[in-house]
Amino acid sequence: MWKRPHGNPDDADRFMLSVIIGSVCLRVRRTSGRRDSVAKEVIIVYDAQECRPLYGVRMGNATVCTVQEPYHAQPPRTGVCRAVGIFLLFFIIPLSFFGQTHGFSSKVPEEGYEKRRYDMVATQIAARGIKDEAVLRAMRRVPRHLFVPEGSRGAAYGDFPVSIGYGQTISQPYIVAFMTELLQPEQGDIALEVGTGSGYQAAVLGEIAKEVFTVEIIPPLGRAAERRLKELGYENITVKVADGYYGWEEHAPFDCIVVTAASDHIPPPLVQQLKKGGKMAIPVGHPFSVQDLMVVEKSEDGEIKTRNVLPVRFVPFRRTWK
Repeated sequence: MWKRPHGNPDDADRFMLSVIIGSVCLRVRRTSGRRDSVAKEVIIVYDAQECRPLYGVRMGNATVCTVQEPYHAQPPRTGVCRAVGIFLLFFIIPLSFFGQTHGFSSKVPEEGYEKRRYDMVATQIAARGIKDEAVLRAMRRVPRHLFVPEGSRGAAYGDFPVSIGYGQTISQPYIVAFMTELLQPEQGDIALEVGTGSGYQAAVLGEIAKEVFTVEIIPPLGRAAERRLKELGYENITVKVADGYYGWEEHAPFDCIVVTAASDHIPPPLVQQLKKGGKMAIPVGHPFSVQDLMVVEKSEDGEIKTRNVLPVRFVPFRRTWK
């Protein structure tokens, strides 16, 4: 969230910079100079490792134009990429060593994270129309800052995804809540997640469902997520390192399935493992282009229906590691 810098509140232009592991976050806030003016806030999270911008635009006190996660990963043209890299290296990054910066910091008291988490749910999730109380409660409970690299914890509750390494991200909070609400999980449900990442989406599901099975193709991420979830006491979440395309047949059928990477088609094994009356949320489309967030529903008589919910952009669905 934007924190007003010290000094004259009528100053026209405000800059704040935070250097995070593997990325740089630049925020620009511009007002007309009046205390009651509507402010435009442009937030650009530039992933230095992936050489790409990760986020979008906000105006006033509420987000009226949000670039959802899929668009985060869209790579710029080579010339633009180089220009931004040079700008960050020789101008923006050196500024971080002078004076006081405002916004993200990895040194936040534990109670401060709880306040940020509640603010995140109020301003980024509930304010955008997420109404399911179970989802809102889960988003308030899960300590998101423990699912990102330690040096990026100050950015954990920001309105954007955060890099977790290996070309992967922890999704924007709103996207996590939105996809979870689409599934309408209940207390007695058995859920499957394809694409564990750091384990955050699984933890959110684990706060609601009876049991969660999650599959990750990248071994270091899968093992780290398994340790993290166990340390946090999520006894109802089981992690497996494998190709998520095939789901987890021995624990099927599943009441709900969430896929956190974009596939160019809906994997048939996942459809087969979806329980009658169940739902699956999956981004479908080609890598490095806008995809469609699809909801797949299996009726009680086994009929499959799909609907397009939202244009998104997710990382590609990986079938192999290295």
